[in-house]
Formats: sequence, C-alpha cells, structure tokens
Amino acid sequence: MTFDWNNLYSLAEYLSSNCDDLNADECIDREATFRTIINRAYYAAYNVSNQYVLKTFGKLSDGDGGLHARLIKTFQEFKDENINYENIAVKLNRIKSHRINADYKEKFQNGPPSYAATIAMKTSQDIISSINSL
Repeated sequence: MTFDWNNLYSLAEYLSSNCDDLNADECIDREATFRTIINRAYYAAYNVSNQYVLKTFGKLSDGDGGLHARLIKTFQEFKDENINYENIAVKLNRIKSHRINADYKEKFQNGPPSYAATIAMKTSQDIISSINSL
C-alpha cells in the first residue's frame, strides 16, 4: 500500500486547528508547532508534486541542485505545455524557503512563525489543488 502524501497536509491542518489546545499545557512549544506545520505543509506539496512529475514526465530535470530544486526546475522547463506549471514552480519555491527557515534557522526569519505557517498552509493547498486538477 502506498502512502497518501495528502495526509501530511491533513496533519498540518490538524496542528494548525488545534494549536492553542496543544500548547495549553506548555508541554509543546508554540513556535515548534508552527515550524512543524510549515514542514508538513511543504512536504505534502512537495511529494504530491514529485509524484505527479514522475508519473507525467518519468523523471526530474537534470541539473544542479538537489531533488527539491530539480523538481521546481522540471515545472519551469515544461511551463509552455501547461500554464499552471510555472505557478506551481513559483509556489513550491516560496513554500520551500519557509520550510528551510523553519527547519534550519535558529532565529525565525520572514516574520512571525504563525504567519509563515498560515502562508505555508495556503500555498500548500494551492499547489495540491493545482496538481489534482491537472
């Protein structure tokens, strides 16, 4: 049985909806919750997009950068085939920067983590919806 990457988005959505309850007993740090929401939202969008690219094109574009950069590059390279591809690439790149910030930066950048989590959720949902409508 294969894993449904949309479940990562559902987890991020659950954490976002229940953030106040989760943090009420001070057992879970509020910023850690927002960072996790960003991470899960990103990976939901990334994996849904990656599955689409592998199914549609058979592989990621060659080139510099890791798998994440190559996934974005694949959508950019095929933008003439479908107008939605460029939009997906832009949104993946945007949410990726929030995920890198959430996962690697000791001091959160790009505004408060709660704001970045909201943006990550919306952007991830937009990407997943775009992929599902292709």
